[in-house]
Amino acid sequence: MTPCNVYGLFMNKLSLFLLLCLSGFHVHAQSCKGSAIFSQGKHFVFQTELATSDPTVKKKLNTYSVQSVKNEAGVLTATYKLEKTDTSLKNASSALSLLNATCDGNGVTYRVSITSARMNADYLINFPDNMKAGDVLKGHNLNIDMHGKGTVSVAVSRKVVGEETLAIPIGKMNCFKIAETSITTISGINGQQPRTMNDPVPIYTWYAPGTGIIKMAKENVYTTTLIAID
Repeated sequence: MTPCNVYGLFMNKLSLFLLLCLSGFHVHAQSCKGSAIFSQGKHFVFQTELATSDPTVKKKLNTYSVQSVKNEAGVLTATYKLEKTDTSLKNASSALSLLNATCDGNGVTYRVSITSARMNADYLINFPDNMKAGDVLKGHNLNIDMHGKGTVSVAVSRKVVGEETLAIPIGKMNCFKIAETSITTISGINGQQPRTMNDPVPIYTWYAPGTGIIKMAKENVYTTTLIAID
C-alpha cells in the first residue's frame, strides 16, 4: 500500500465519522441541547459512494446512534456508536472508533480516534460560530501510526470558499463550501527516508448553518451524504 493510499483509506473512513459528528447541531451551546446531534437515541444514516466504473461496487450505508449526552457546567458532550453497516461496498474495512462532539459556546469541537488492523489515528476538528465565505478556518494536524511500519503526518488547512444550495434526501440546504488541502509527511515506510508531498485534490465539505455538515467529497475518490435522521 502506497502512502497516498494509506491516507486515502483513512480519509474515506474519516468522512463518515465527521458527517455524523457535524450533523444536526446548532451554533450556540445553549441551543445545542435538544438538537439531533445532542439527542440520545437519535439515528443517522449516511451513504458513501466510491468513484469507480466497476459495476459490482455498491453504495455503502452506515447507521449511527447517539449513545450518551453529558452536560457539565453548560458544556455538552455527546458520544456515538456505529449500530448497523452494509458492508457490500468493496474495499470497506472495519475500524474501532471513539467519537465525541463537544459544544461549549464558541463553536463545536470533535474528536475522532480510529483503530484498525492497519493504523491508529487521532483527529480533532473545530467549527467556530458565525462562519462566512472567505474565512480561513483553524487548521489541524492528523497523525497516523502504521503499527510500527511507519507514520504519516498530515497538516490540514481549511477555508470557506463559497456558498451553494444542495438538494439532498433530507431536504434543500443553503451551505457554506469548505475546502481542505493538506501537506503530508511520510516517515519510516518501507525503509524510505522521510518525504513530504502536497495533495493537489482538496476534500470539500458542505456545511449548512443550523444543521451541520451534509456532504463530503473528494473528486474521483468518494462522496458521502447524510440521507436520513430519525
